[in-house]
Amino acid sequence: ISVTADTDLTLADAANGTAAGAGDLSLKATQGQLTQGALAVINGGTGSVSLSAGTDAVLNRIQTVGNGNIDVVALTGRVDLNKEVSTADGNISVTANTNLTLADAANVTAAGAGDLSLEATQGQLTQGALAVINGGTGSVSLSAGTDAVLNRILTDGTGDIDVVALTGRVDLNNELSTADGDINV
Repeated sequence: ISVTADTDLTLADAANGTAAGAGDLSLKATQGQLTQGALAVINGGTGSVSLSAGTDAVLNRIQTVGNGNIDVVALTGRVDLNKEVSTADGNISVTANTNLTLADAANVTAAGAGDLSLEATQGQLTQGALAVINGGTGSVSLSAGTDAVLNRILTDGTGDIDVVALTGRVDLNNELSTADGDINV
């Protein structure tokens, strides 16, 4: 499934995007904002999900099962993750040109061996107090252009956790834990 809009692309609350099998799901707002309604679900099945916004991306529940990857990019703006983003065994990559914000309900989970990357290229990376970033047995990479305000971050197995704030501070407000990996802040 592929949907491209030249400007804005909006999924209403009842507009679920589902690729039930191994096919991929791609949503792209070439020059505008990508907005997902609070009740809408983007489900890539066992395929991958690619979400791209020319400006801002305001997203809610995104999931894949199997080894489907989730890739989100806001080319010139921010990414707001308001609900869970999860994959069973794939990678998760979220890149915002400016700020990347995880609301309290925005648990980001790569449950298997896939890696998890969250990057606010020129802005702040902010994780809500109740949000959990879980890399499963893969590694977690968190990067902020300015400040990183983080809470609960986990990996199991040998997954590493890397945190970078390029020109600002790192605030670790809760658990930072890996079973057998390295932690680099």
